[in-house]
Amino acid sequence: MSAFPSSWLFTPGARQERFAKAIASGAQAIILGLEDAIAEEAKADEPTIT
Repeated sequence: MSAFPSSWLFTPGARQERFAKAIASGAQAIILGLEDAIAEEAKADEPTIT
């Protein structure tokens, strides 16, 4: 096996129901997209770092 994965699967970090399917897919690397991991309506509840 190469040190660099030959198959990559990108899945949204906000869709937890897709994690198990991503793991079962057989991809050598799974990338969780975190830029949209917090839903807009939940962002107001998050603490602000100042």
